[in-house]
Parts: sequence; C-alpha cells; structure tokens
Amino acid sequence: MSTSQEFDRNLFLFQSPIHIRWADIDALQHVNNAVYLSYFEQARIDYFREVVSWDWDKIGMILASNTVNYHKPLFPRDKASVWMRTSRIGNKSFEMEYLVIRMKGEQEELLTSAKAVLVAYDYRKDLTIPLPEAYRQAILDFEKA
Repeated sequence: MSTSQEFDRNLFLFQSPIHIRWADIDALQHVNNAVYLSYFEQARIDYFREVVSWDWDKIGMILASNTVNYHKPLFPRDKASVWMRTSRIGNKSFEMEYLVIRMKGEQEELLTSAKAVLVAYDYRKDLTIPLPEAYRQAILDFEKA
C-alpha cells in the first residue's frame, strides 16, 4: 500500500472516526506524523471491542510492527476516519491494515495507509499464545461480511 492507487477501500469494512485534538497539530498546522499511531491504536480498540468482544483481562496483544505511508496531510478542520481490516491471520499473529480517509464533499481522499502486525499474548505467563479460536472466527465472520 505504498501509493494511493494500491488499495481497494471496499475491502475495509470497519470505520473509526478521528477526533483531531489541538495537541495533534504541529508547527506546520497539520496533524503530526507520530499522532497517526494513536489514531490507529484507537481504531484497533474500537475494532476489537465491537467486532471481537476481546476480553483484555484474559488475553492481551503486543504490537510487533507498524509501517506507515503518508500520502497527504490531515488538517485540523478535516473530517476523517480510520478505515481498517484484518488482512491476515496466522497462528499467533495477525496483520491489520489502515487507511486514513478524508471526506472532500462526497469524495473520499486517501491521506495515509498503514500496516501493523500484532501478536496474541498472555501477560501473566509472559509469552505469546495462539489466537483464541472464538476471536479468530469473529474476525473471519466480520471480514467476510
């Protein structure tokens, strides 16, 4: 997803609105590049709460990697959302993809694309674990919808 031409927005079924805070803006008067990771994190929380009903008291997860491509800046008055999907599920890890989309009239405009690898984790035992089958199935059911 390195260019705006390499994505199909229709594959991204989950939307999390972005609430731009004054603290998100840098000296150039747009959202600072580091803030996008917080937007992705909030979208993940929303996704796992709504799609999976993830029980954080039982199963954790670790963010193993992020790759972010910035295409256009996001400004304080923009109306934008993070669109996301789970694009790959392994035994213990899974990959999520994100698009930051700005509405320009009736048109969607890609601002940022990203990927993250996450790993299911047992914090009590301090080790990676297989993704629970119920979570895997909830993700697959949602993404196939």
